[in-house]
Amino acid sequence: MLLRVNNVQKSYNGQPVLRDVTFTIQAGESVGLIGTSGSGKSTLSRCILGLETLDSGTLHLGGSSWQNASRKETSSMKRRVQAVFQDSSDSFNPRWRLADSILEPLRHFRMIEPSEEPTKLAHLCEIVQLPYTCMSSYPRALSGGQKQRAAIARSLSINPQLVVLDEATTALDTLTQHHIVEMLQSYRHDQSMAFLFISHDLSIVSRLCDRILVLSEGTIVDAFRTDELFDEARHPYTIALRDAFVEKGRSLNGLG
Repeated sequence: MLLRVNNVQKSYNGQPVLRDVTFTIQAGESVGLIGTSGSGKSTLSRCILGLETLDSGTLHLGGSSWQNASRKETSSMKRRVQAVFQDSSDSFNPRWRLADSILEPLRHFRMIEPSEEPTKLAHLCEIVQLPYTCMSSYPRALSGGQKQRAAIARSLSINPQLVVLDEATTALDTLTQHHIVEMLQSYRHDQSMAFLFISHDLSIVSRLCDRILVLSEGTIVDAFRTDELFDEARHPYTIALRDAFVEKGRSLNGLG
């Protein structure tokens, strides 16, 4: 088991945000987490990344717990899990050229020699379909799609076991979304990497994920394999989202 989330609870100012959240992710598995704004999706992602402390419950990554980890174990866990957020601008130091931002995790964990850096950068650019010429640019010179590809390259650079993608394609146009999802899907299969893909867009989640979890008011209210969406979805929110997804598909195909 790569990730085990068990009875996790989290509150802010006495207001519950996560309530007894429990699920697992296997190595190499892609799991979608969908829910409305305010359902607790981003709080859950921050807990998984070790950026928030839990009120109660347990969270284990590869058998290690964030709550009880030593400094050495915490460093190891940070190498195993990486993140891509909705606003990729926050991922980069505006004073650094893109090459330095992408290489920073490799340098931090001492996973690369200076002589290896150009080859590694070229390889990462090829994976995310980003022109190598962008490596000498500052973040402000890039488009939103280019910055998001660079953020993905940064997260993949240290070969993590799990990547948390929190609304990572929401701000992108449809064509760029399609290209990035196809790239992530291909890379995941090649590297046996696990994804937790957090979104409110069922069309994206259904293409990238093996299973779907539905979060509502801080609680997992539905869980099913993606290919069982039309048979196993039971919660009213899931059904409404599914029906909207079907209607959107009909409209795109000229049937609506």
